[in-house]
Amino acid sequence: MSQNERGNFALALQNSYGGYDGFVNPTSYYNVSSLEHMVILSHDVGLDIPPLYEESLAGKYDEGVTEDGPRMVAGTINFNAHPIDIGHLISYAFGAAATSVQSNNYYTHTFQPVVTDPHDLCASRPLTMLDYRDTGSAFLFYDIAGSAIEIAIANGDFAKINMEVAGGNFTRIANVSPTYIDGRRFKWDQTSISIDGTANLDIRDITIKLNNNVEAQHTNVPSPYPSRIKRTALRNVEVNGTVRFNNHTELDEFLNQSERELVLTMTGPAEAASGYNETLEITLPSFRYEEYKPVPTGPGPVELSFTGRGKYNSGSGTAIQITLVNTRAAYN
Repeated sequence: MSQNERGNFALALQNSYGGYDGFVNPTSYYNVSSLEHMVILSHDVGLDIPPLYEESLAGKYDEGVTEDGPRMVAGTINFNAHPIDIGHLISYAFGAAATSVQSNNYYTHTFQPVVTDPHDLCASRPLTMLDYRDTGSAFLFYDIAGSAIEIAIANGDFAKINMEVAGGNFTRIANVSPTYIDGRRFKWDQTSISIDGTANLDIRDITIKLNNNVEAQHTNVPSPYPSRIKRTALRNVEVNGTVRFNNHTELDEFLNQSERELVLTMTGPAEAASGYNETLEITLPSFRYEEYKPVPTGPGPVELSFTGRGKYNSGSGTAIQITLVNTRAAYN
């Protein structure tokens, strides 16, 4: 009997985006030579084949034949935040390589979302995903892209990373034996949050999500798979969380609809080099509340759920920047 514990999972940047341009050999596009095996919590990525029903009137009450509809790959991959693996996920979803600088024996990687699409047919960096479920061949999904990435931290838990993917194409190959990188995960008691330079000690959980708003698109070509992955709306950064209502300071900022810098910093338990711990810092240079309602919900301390956006900041040239310190030399 197959067991999830004996499976493995990996992602890789593709050599290029395939789509449909007359080639019939997908191995010129997908890339298994540089797979990054990662430890996951779960995922629901799979191939969807919606039915196409024939509904002509033919002297009977029953529906007609069923044909295959447009095929596509979609789903969400869930991780605990690993100090090395997280850099790959950010790079995949942001659509750009990191700017990496070495200091002593550690590296500082700076990520910002892409400002130009990396491919005419793909609005983000094309990816290959390998998934082996402990029986038979491994599933290989290719010509997919990171459509969103979400980083969440709640008190009493590990930091969570959820990456949504869209695409793509599908085949099966022999399993590729995994090699994993050791690392201790980021967790809640190593986290600090500041807004406009002032520490906020009342936030109980927070989620920051970059939406690329890309989707797989089909065109009239001799293939049931998508021919491109394109943007269908403007990119945005969503924020939501839960906070104790102890004063009116943040309520006043909501009422004034001010835009201020929000910085979320996670410090890992392991050192990247002597005296320097692994760290992850998320900066929203112009954070703005969209909802902030102190309402009674029953006995106990007053808490409220808030939402907001990270807005594009012309001075920083971005709506979000992530800085990662660890022992990896580069994220290409």
